[in-house]
Amino acid sequence: MVTSLQSVSSSVFQTRVADARSQPQVANAGLAQRGAPDAGGSGGVERVSISSAATIQLGQDRAISAGKLINQADRTLAKQQETLSHMNANLQAIVKQFPPYGQQDPQRTAFLMAFSGLRKEIEALQVPRDPQAEQGLPDGVGLPSQGQGLNLPNLDATASDKQVAEAAQSIQTMIVQVAGQRADLARSVQSALGGGYSSLAQQFA
Repeated sequence: MVTSLQSVSSSVFQTRVADARSQPQVANAGLAQRGAPDAGGSGGVERVSISSAATIQLGQDRAISAGKLINQADRTLAKQQETLSHMNANLQAIVKQFPPYGQQDPQRTAFLMAFSGLRKEIEALQVPRDPQAEQGLPDGVGLPSQGQGLNLPNLDATASDKQVAEAAQSIQTMIVQVAGQRADLARSVQSALGGGYSSLAQQFA
């Protein structure tokens, strides 16, 4: 991978907190009804301002959630790469066999069944989405689109050698595609946060 995202949470946290501290204090927000008289001596409503600490805390909470989301997305993409590679290995075992397996060969069937099982794993490996947490992502950092453009081939025990070869080509393309999505995520985080990740990220992982 281009870079490790294990410490992203801390970096997002530090960046967002800095942004929150640079914002002006929120004035006249969160009115509280109180019976105390105003300066003129007449009864009225006392306006209570939320301190900047509340704004900073909100920034911290969003940053931690965003950092966790980035780490989860990176781990999911890494697992997708690994699973796709195993799928490809099962198909290549059939494609490269010489002399070719017979259509009913038990070993050929076993490779195809293993492929189908891994396909189900990939279908369950979706990059996590959390609209609320995504609000805390630094500018320029985005997650892969829903579904990621992956169109997984479906093979059963009756698949022909031609179908197996075509499926293997498709899986190899997807491996490159997912690797690119993971690299893009890493680059966008590096660009947004400038590197220099802290080991404090472990508490947010």
